[in-house]
This record gives sequence, structure tokens and C-alpha cells, in this order.
Amino acid sequence: MKKVIREMLSKRNLLNPDGTTDLYHATIRERAKKILSEGFLRKSAHMPGVYLSTSPKIAEEYGDGTTLLRIRVRAEDLRLDDSFLEIDRAQRDRDDFSIRTSGGKYAPISISPIKVKLPRLPKNMVRIAVKWNDKIYSVKPGQKGIANHEGLFLTYNIPFEDGAISGFISKKGEFVGRDRGMADREPA
Repeated sequence: MKKVIREMLSKRNLLNPDGTTDLYHATIRERAKKILSEGFLRKSAHMPGVYLSTSPKIAEEYGDGTTLLRIRVRAEDLRLDDSFLEIDRAQRDRDDFSIRTSGGKYAPISISPIKVKLPRLPKNMVRIAVKWNDKIYSVKPGQKGIANHEGLFLTYNIPFEDGAISGFISKKGEFVGRDRGMADREPA
């Protein structure tokens, strides 16, 4: 599999001459500070490793939406997690990888922060929101380092599978759930 991954990266001009590659890891601001100061990535308790993508655009959708790191790794450390060759234009030629950790940590060759452009909200919406247990959590994109729904879930420790509804706050101050015609309208 290592040979296949090296060939895949080489064909797409993503393999550096020294056998390394630069991939992207999305996280939240507090975790990024720790990653940059310690020099390694930590796996989440419920995940088997750390995850990286060849696409910085797609990686921005994970984490808080404002925090993206460029990670240089050895190609032989990578395991293919998912490949998107023919799905749609936004995901074409995107590959996602995982890396096993040792003691829950992985030390890449280098780590550097990437500036992320904040997403635009759907028309007539002013805040990103999540409704959970009859409470609404919301922020303007970029506020508290949050730019997407996943950032709200992670920042406020809202379980993804516990009936929470992603949505937006309208100009009128009303919560509008994505399940009411908003599902595909949030621009990336």
C-alpha cells in the first residue's frame, strides 16, 4: 500500500523529492496552539489515528472552520482513508489519509498555520447556529474562532448524534434549521 500511496501522490505532483508530502489538518484554535507549541498531533479519544487531506478547501469544513494547519509528513506514514475521484467538482482529486499514532501522538516533519477565508452565510442569515436541548448556540463567522457548524459542536461539546439541529439565525433573530430547506445552501 505504501507504494500505491507514493505513486498516487507522485502522479498529482504532491510528493516532494525527499519522500514527504504536505497535507492539511483542520482543528480548533486551542488545539492548534497546543499542536504548534508541542510539535505533534494527538488523536481524538474515539479515533484510531490523526486525519489529513490533500485539499485545504475541504479540510476547512472540519474543525472550527478558521483553523487549518499545513502538515509535512513522510509518505510511508500515510494510510488511505478515502479518495474522491469522480464524486463532484468540489471533491474531485481529493484524498484523505490517516496516520497511526504512537501513544496517541504523531510527530510530523513540520507544522505551519494557514490563513482561512471565512465562509459567507446564506442570504438573510446573520449567524451560524446549533439548537440542542432547547438551547441555541450561535456565533458570527470568525467569532470565538468559529466559522462553521462543526466548530460550534466542538467548542460547546455538543454530541453530533444527540438530536442537535444545525441552522442559522436570520436577520429577524429567528433560528432557521438546515432541515427546513437550508441543507445545501451554506457556501463552503
